[in-house]
Amino acid sequence: MTFPANINSRESLIHNYCEVKGGFTGQQVSNEVNRCMTCGSRSVYSYSDDCQLCRSCEENCPAKAVTMKPLYKLERPLVKIADTWEEIAEYIGCKHEKLRETVAEWNESCAHGKDDLFVKKQQYMRPLLKGPFYCIQSRVAFLATIGGIKINEHTQVIDKDGEPVPGLYAGGIDTGGWETDTYNVVLSGSTMGFSMASGRIAVHEVMKRLGKE
Repeated sequence: MTFPANINSRESLIHNYCEVKGGFTGQQVSNEVNRCMTCGSRSVYSYSDDCQLCRSCEENCPAKAVTMKPLYKLERPLVKIADTWEEIAEYIGCKHEKLRETVAEWNESCAHGKDDLFVKKQQYMRPLLKGPFYCIQSRVAFLATIGGIKINEHTQVIDKDGEPVPGLYAGGIDTGGWETDTYNVVLSGSTMGFSMASGRIAVHEVMKRLGKE
């Protein structure tokens, strides 16, 4: 990325998405240390509300200082880790034999490489043969994907070479290029704020293009 020569001036930060390396306060350092290495959520020590179970922290820690074993100890965790389907069935409150039938049906689909029920692509099908098994409680939440359509600071959609596509603009949180590699979960309202701001920017740019401003 190319930075303006006067990146530290206020004027240099307007109309661009250049990264500003301003250092960290003590509290910011603490927040960064407590973030998940993959999704950006805060780290989870004894409660699994935010953990996405990617296990990236556990698998990649060079000192092997991170473990998900505390999840076993919670009385009623949002995530259940068990070695048998009987334990999972008891956790979710269903009959053991019915859960085993469902898992067996899925494993058979994996063996044949075809998911007739949910039409999942073959390359993503994995049989459930050996524990530990993970059961996650689901609940209503707001979720959106930052990415997909990459834009520049004028909300112009850019192609794979980084060049604007003539006459094509996009905004909102389904666009990429304005966030870093992880979502800043501690900055509340950033996605909503960008959704509103990017819409205004897009209209402003289109009006300039049409010569009506």
